[in-house]
Amino acid sequence: MKRKILIILIITFFTYYKFLFNGFFFEDSHIFRNGYEKTLIKNFYSGYDHTYEEGEFAYRPLIKIIYVVEKIFFKKNIILFHLTSLIIHLINIYLSYLVLKKFKIPERLLFFSILIFALHPVNTEAVIWHSALPDLISYIFLILIIISYLNFYNT
Repeated sequence: MKRKILIILIITFFTYYKFLFNGFFFEDSHIFRNGYEKTLIKNFYSGYDHTYEEGEFAYRPLIKIIYVVEKIFFKKNIILFHLTSLIIHLINIYLSYLVLKKFKIPERLLFFSILIFALHPVNTEAVIWHSALPDLISYIFLILIIISYLNFYNT
């Protein structure tokens, strides 16, 4: 089955590969603003985030840290920003595989379930729209919580 999950990851990578070379979409351009990382650091504890309309507040420290690190290391290389989202999606696929494997689902059903999750159009927005990175990150934590619970329950 490990070979099959690798095949799914490769298929997913090449399915989304063409989006690596697209520009930013919608409000993704806020990442390119000069001084954006300084504003995030300055307003880190206040909850103010430029990704929201004026007057809206959200305190997402992990996402702010990721945006700052990306901006510092990637500068204006759009490909690397999109690659980050794609890699996180690939991690989510593998973690989903681990969860379903714990339920002892038959291999064929497991393979097709993960393939559907990997390539389903509902995930496209989260992968190609960099401002949807919080969705991908929150899914990682959700799956890790489920894995932790299942490990605890099985001991």
